[in-house]
Amino acid sequence: SNSAEDTHQERFAAVEKMEAVGRLAGGIAHDFNNIMTVITGFSELLLDPECPADERAGFVRNIRDAGQRAAALTQQIMAFSRKQMLVPAVLNLNAVVRDTGTMVKRLVGAGVDFVVSPAPDLLPVRADPTQLGQVLLNLAANARDAMPNGGRLLIATANADLGPEVAAQHEDVPPGRYVRLSVRDTGVGMTPEVLAQVFEPFFTTKPLGHGTGLGLATVHGIVKQSGGHIEVTSAPGAGTEVRVYLPAVAEPVPPPPPVPPSAVPRGTETVLVVEDEDLVRRMMRRVLESCGYAVVEAANGSDAARAAEAHRGPIHLLITDLMMPHQTGSELAERLLARGLVRRALFVSGYTDDEVACHGIETATADFIAKPFAVADFAKKVREVLDRP
Repeated sequence: SNSAEDTHQERFAAVEKMEAVGRLAGGIAHDFNNIMTVITGFSELLLDPECPADERAGFVRNIRDAGQRAAALTQQIMAFSRKQMLVPAVLNLNAVVRDTGTMVKRLVGAGVDFVVSPAPDLLPVRADPTQLGQVLLNLAANARDAMPNGGRLLIATANADLGPEVAAQHEDVPPGRYVRLSVRDTGVGMTPEVLAQVFEPFFTTKPLGHGTGLGLATVHGIVKQSGGHIEVTSAPGAGTEVRVYLPAVAEPVPPPPPVPPSAVPRGTETVLVVEDEDLVRRMMRRVLESCGYAVVEAANGSDAARAAEAHRGPIHLLITDLMMPHQTGSELAERLLARGLVRRALFVSGYTDDEVACHGIETATADFIAKPFAVADFAKKVREVLDRP
């Protein structure tokens, strides 16, 4: 039945994702260690009374850049671990290769020479960018495993015409204009017998516990789902090349949304900030006060309720972390809103969206901002919630 097949495929996807997450974990830990080294190192230099005044701003910028790198890294992990809805978009494949490049580099490690060769005049395709990223990561992981002693990985893009001869061999590939993504390694290569089974689920040449054999099955599924075609050439000792063909589309790639001006909006309202992490709370308080707001703070739900009771005059906005011990942010907000002690609520969380949805904040009075956030974005969000009719 179809639904049994669907759960089967979901299970494939889940196992494959776990395998890829495992592969990425080592590289990600290495990146985070570098980021932490930068943050702690420059912080200690700043705290040194001998630190020259003219170097301080530069040190602080380094710390901020490291924080932004950590945030980008977490975004990538979250994008990878979240259950994706398929959202096909008209896109340039070079952009996907560029965006996934840092993760590919991390995955293949220092022993592999990683080269990208993008075609300048690439036609647009319609596909889901996250899934295409997964295709690239899976192919890169296979290439890395085929090159235990290092080698060269080449990812290239090009426009390609598939003629009637390809269509004759594969009835599901209409002739026409395509965009080709090729991933080539200088690894051990495959025998014709292995090559014949390469897209079969659970087929693997790796020792037990070292692979589920789902990488290429997943890739094949994604390419087919996107209306494309995939082929592999390989020979023992001669490396492997995987070529993915996606149909070119006539529509142009939509331009990126304009970046709004970055002036930080101000206000004079009273805000109650509830956050169990002292440093995060202190930072939020500092930002809000610098924007002109009056701030009341609390470390947990019961403190917050007491502070709201004791406060004279209105509290215009409650800003609360969603995940706190003893009481979730949404439970706290519900109580304070119901009793008229606060007028609006803004939730803050470092968890992924799925978890947020589970904590019942779908109400119209609720708003949400994800950690980590830029100071300007936080100030804008506060203003936006307060200004809503």
